[in-house]
Amino acid sequence: MDDGSTDGTDELVRAWLKEGEFDIRLFYLENAGKMMAHNKAVEEAKGLLFMCLDSDDYLCSERVVEDCLKFWEDNVHSDKEQDDICGFIAYKC
Repeated sequence: MDDGSTDGTDELVRAWLKEGEFDIRLFYLENAGKMMAHNKAVEEAKGLLFMCLDSDDYLCSERVVEDCLKFWEDNVHSDKEQDDICGFIAYKC
C-alpha cells in the first residue's frame, strides 16, 4: 500500500515484479493517512496472514517472515482449538 509516497516505492516494486520471484500487488492512495492506508491494505489482502511495515520499519533478519510463519503454524494455525490469539508482535532487533 503506497499512501502517496515520493520515495520511489513504485519503481522499486516494478523492479521486483520484473524479477518475478514472488507475487506483488501494489495499491495507491493519495495521502489518505496511515489508518486509511492500513484498512485498505487489509481489505485488499489475500491469505491468512497480514504484515504491516511502515516506511521507517525494516525486517532485521532474512528469517523474520519465516519465523512469524513458523510461530503461526506452531501456535495458532494447527490442529489445536485456538481462539485466543488474533495477532502477534515480533521481537525487537
